[in-house]
Amino acid sequence: MSSGWVKVCREDEIPADEGKQVEVDGIAIGLYRLEDGCYALNDICTHAFAHLTTGWVEDDTVECPLHHARFEIRTGKALDGIAPEDVEAYAVKVEDGDVYVELGAGDEGAAPDEGTDSQLADTLLELLKSGAGAGEWKPILAEAAEFEVLGSHLQGSDAVAERLGGTETKHLEWSRLEKPGCILIGQPRSATNDRGMALMFASTEVGVTRVSQQNLAMPPRPAMPMAMDAAIRERIDNALAAKRPMSLSYVDAEGRPHLSLRGSILSIADDQLGLWARSAETGLAAAVSANANVALLYRDEETRATYQIRGRASVAEDEATRAQIYNAMPKVERDHDFAMLGSAIVIELDVVEGWAGIGPNGPINPVRMVRGQA
Repeated sequence: MSSGWVKVCREDEIPADEGKQVEVDGIAIGLYRLEDGCYALNDICTHAFAHLTTGWVEDDTVECPLHHARFEIRTGKALDGIAPEDVEAYAVKVEDGDVYVELGAGDEGAAPDEGTDSQLADTLLELLKSGAGAGEWKPILAEAAEFEVLGSHLQGSDAVAERLGGTETKHLEWSRLEKPGCILIGQPRSATNDRGMALMFASTEVGVTRVSQQNLAMPPRPAMPMAMDAAIRERIDNALAAKRPMSLSYVDAEGRPHLSLRGSILSIADDQLGLWARSAETGLAAAVSANANVALLYRDEETRATYQIRGRASVAEDEATRAQIYNAMPKVERDHDFAMLGSAIVIELDVVEGWAGIGPNGPINPVRMVRGQA
């Protein structure tokens, strides 16, 4: 194990606006370059396992990408009350452009006991594979054990044992992920539409202290016929009023991608969208004649409702369709084109997939609609 000053990189290798991770004797260290010099922190968040250097640097703080715990870069001090303790800060010096970090003798003992860690993993894997109930989980949990999953947090060994012993873990095939730490992966059995999960366990000599659940990507849902329901159509029609303009992407005749925010998109049928493009000669109206394929994204950050949409766009030439789309536009859009010089765009929907929100167990009312599906 190294101790004393250890050369880790060149100063110009540390970005000015983000962290750089280095590893010394199994210790992950995050390096940061501020206006008054270079700093080094232990790169593992003290709230839940995540590398701080994959997060965001703002002024003199770094924010964890997992649960947004923030730390002072100069001192390692935990801010905002999310992380339970500070991260360790290391002394740094720069000589002739080389960056050195000082590791003390105490840092050598930071590595976990691999035998104990493996033994715990074996016990946890056995409990999961056997479909153990709450009573079997309780003995290995610390009294103040915590369980966290997106949108939910449980405190106390009784609550954590009930969660681990519930039905959600029993329908999966479990294995250990070959990575540092104790991470167990539950994959759905074949021919099911269940959602997998990863469970990360943290422990001390008193037992398991924290369990973090990360839901894995859902397998593709069975396709439904292309027919947006009233709730989805209402979200799209009210996107501008709700201050949630939709994103639309297209590719022009030269093959260059374009992305824009659109507040004037509305549903004109359960399988069609319409919008008004102010310019009839450039932009979207000109591009779709060469490449009709477009993609759209609806996102409600408050409820986390998300819909990804793909379809084919065309310019409507008949006056009835032009009038229908123009007159349905919000007044602020019509006020930009009193003379109706722009183009009415009709989008034939090919795929609509997403969900109405995210709950503790994953997506709420997920859908996957495909044109041509019976």
